[in-house]
Amino acid sequence: MKAILWRSSTSIVILAFFMAANHAFGDTLGIEVRSSDGGIIASQGRTSSSNPFELGSWFLPIISVNIFTLALIILNKVNRLPKFIVKTFNYASRAEISPTITAIMLAILFGIFFTFTYEQLLHEEQWPDYVNYIKPAVENWAWLGQIRGFEYFHVVKLFLISLSQAAFGNIRLLPYVASIFVLILVYLLSYRITGKRIAGIVSLAVMIQSKTFLTFVGSATYDNFWFAFYLLSVYLLFSRQPYLSPLTFALSIFSKQLSAVLLPITLFILYRSDAPKAKKLLIIYGIFLAAAIATVASGTLVTFEPNLESIGSRLNQIPLLLRVDGPFFFMFMLPVVVGLFLKARSMIYADSVIFSIMFTISLPFAVGVLTNGIYETHNTIPIIAFFAIGCGSLLASAKEKALHIDFTKIRSLIFYGSIGIVAFFLLPTIFPLLLPGID
Repeated sequence: MKAILWRSSTSIVILAFFMAANHAFGDTLGIEVRSSDGGIIASQGRTSSSNPFELGSWFLPIISVNIFTLALIILNKVNRLPKFIVKTFNYASRAEISPTITAIMLAILFGIFFTFTYEQLLHEEQWPDYVNYIKPAVENWAWLGQIRGFEYFHVVKLFLISLSQAAFGNIRLLPYVASIFVLILVYLLSYRITGKRIAGIVSLAVMIQSKTFLTFVGSATYDNFWFAFYLLSVYLLFSRQPYLSPLTFALSIFSKQLSAVLLPITLFILYRSDAPKAKKLLIIYGIFLAAAIATVASGTLVTFEPNLESIGSRLNQIPLLLRVDGPFFFMFMLPVVVGLFLKARSMIYADSVIFSIMFTISLPFAVGVLTNGIYETHNTIPIIAFFAIGCGSLLASAKEKALHIDFTKIRSLIFYGSIGIVAFFLLPTIFPLLLPGID
């Protein structure tokens, strides 16, 4: 009874805290329209100030959560944590749910998902790319006679959306199924690397609460085919048929060329794996890497146009791209990374999850600075997915043993690098007027 009362009171305090924070900082918000290089075209509201250290609207929640997390870590190190908190953490580490409860919770979560997204199947998209490119290409399989060069990296996507239209009379059906498949794979990956069904449920819940993900679940223009195939390639690394992984990775690349950029994540997972077949797969994926480097060098995939002057404006890409998921994402990103590092002693793939988060959250900035390109919102789904897997991984069983290999330096490098990178991208959220190009 006491535990129930404590949880209820905690929830009420947290709710009141966010309401107060919203009231206190709500008047600092403004609207800006920016060009591709980050320059302001038009603005409305309070968006400028002579004080570069003016606090952003998310400062209080972000700082509060992170200070609270740091305090818990310090108190735990000196054995000063209250007993009820220690018991709660120990219980969470050991807790597991039965297959029956898992099935019920999965049904509830997918029910929520379908409730908020099924209408996307009933309406035609209005994106300019859909009207000008996707729809004409799909009609009568018109893309078959036009595909060449760069378009070969979309051949799987174009085939699947054309099949969706021809077979089911709805171009959005198979993209919607692909998004469901992403959710299933997020659950399965979390379950596989932690050994706990409850971890998969937590990861799935984090994905479903993401407004960014829900926006594009049924989009044929900005589909999730590529990421579904990529997650499948990662999941197959843990299966009895790991040699199917490169095949699904190839399907991912030919759905969208951005998949090739995620190759370092796959290589790192293989490098940290103790599976006997991992080294052979490293050779296969090494060939993929060599092919990707050669393709990039030829200018087929991307043209390098380094623009160091845009570093300030590019740094605000993450807050802008994930603004609808901001409060939850930005408050808990650092605590999740720190928690995973603390779990690294007892969880084999904690380092891999940290690396995945660190790598994907760096992509918008890297793409902007190195290619002068625009990283669009729908491309942030991998960031959300690996963050969700990280949230679930915090519940990994304490009984699991990490690899018996000395990765102390690598683990420390990944940890401190992740802390630095995540803090780096939180900077424009906390001080939105501090950097050049952010005013």
